[in-house]
Amino acid sequence: MNIRRLSLPVFFLLVISCSFLVVVTETLSAQTQQPITIDDIPTPRPAGWITDLTGTVSEEAVEHINMACQEINDRLKREMCVVVVSTIGGPSKPGKNSAHRQFGKNLFNLWGVGKPGLPMMSGVWKDNGLLLFVAIDDKAAEILLGDGIDGREEERIANQIMQDVVIENFRNGDYNSGLYEGIRTCGTRIFSVADLDAPPMLPSVSLSGQRLLNDDRRHKPRGPITWLPWILGGGVFGGLGLLMGGRYYIRYRPRQCPKCKNEMSLLEETQDDEFLEEPQQIEERIGSVDYDVWGCARCKEILKLRYGKLFTRFSKCPKCWYITVLQVKKVIRHASYTVGGKVRVVEDCKSCSYRHVYTYLTPKKVKSSGSSSFGGGSSSSSGFSGGSSSGGGASGRW
Repeated sequence: MNIRRLSLPVFFLLVISCSFLVVVTETLSAQTQQPITIDDIPTPRPAGWITDLTGTVSEEAVEHINMACQEINDRLKREMCVVVVSTIGGPSKPGKNSAHRQFGKNLFNLWGVGKPGLPMMSGVWKDNGLLLFVAIDDKAAEILLGDGIDGREEERIANQIMQDVVIENFRNGDYNSGLYEGIRTCGTRIFSVADLDAPPMLPSVSLSGQRLLNDDRRHKPRGPITWLPWILGGGVFGGLGLLMGGRYYIRYRPRQCPKCKNEMSLLEETQDDEFLEEPQQIEERIGSVDYDVWGCARCKEILKLRYGKLFTRFSKCPKCWYITVLQVKKVIRHASYTVGGKVRVVEDCKSCSYRHVYTYLTPKKVKSSGSSSFGGGSSSSSGFSGGSSSGGGASGRW
């Protein structure tokens, strides 16, 4: 009898609790599934080339995506970027007129990804940007091509990359490899950069994607062939050759001992550490400075010469004065239209105890007022060059 008396209140309590949990769950789900607009997406420039608003992409994958896109930009002056969001409002059918393709196209044109369609040197494409756009919860992915690289052949290659590389990895739950291998394969196949290699720490592309990388590259840059680029290129490489040759001679020319005038010998790398101070050995080990040590066999005189590297990530330490300070930047908050960004900088010296940590603010995004349509981005506000897209590309669903 007591059990029956207690069961009714307990039953109503359970019903009320379950109802409350359902309401809370649906509310939280609605908050997390709130569709995003293009104005809510901060540009990744100039800090990098990827914007991930979901936290899905690992820091390692972000680093390698940025490296691949930066290499394409440095070598070819062409812009690729990756955007990952949660949802834009739900699933859509793939195709050029799909909601996700239109969203990606509007974002592409708002930012102005790629070089604009202005007269350029022969052989250089116009509107040559590329955007890989992914909505995780909608299970939708799009590759958007600039108007200068959206021909039938480029779209065919983009569709192969989408299906065989991006979607194949996404179906296996590997978003990091899908995004990185997808953008890397776009660089190798669409922009014909054959030696854009994958780093060993990330999983390799699937077999179908690897076959894609080994296909014959029938894609060629547009525009008539002229002798001007060859002449300019020959002059540049000739000048660099003379510069490097002169630098080599000055460095390795025969030397006389300043004391006894006997001819000196250049010590091997394994031998010169004995005559270098520990900070100088660190400079050599990290690749910021190279030291040559010359020795005289007659009077035992030692000549130590210092050669700074032309390109290095390290800078001079204000405490020990060696080229051993590495600066690492991390975006704490991306800039938006309502608030500026925040970047944390850490400077560490590999030689002494110097360490400097500080943050700085970046300006808010500024909406372009030059046009009311999505006909092209503003390089000053987005960090891109001002290219445009008509929506050509490839769709993928998983």
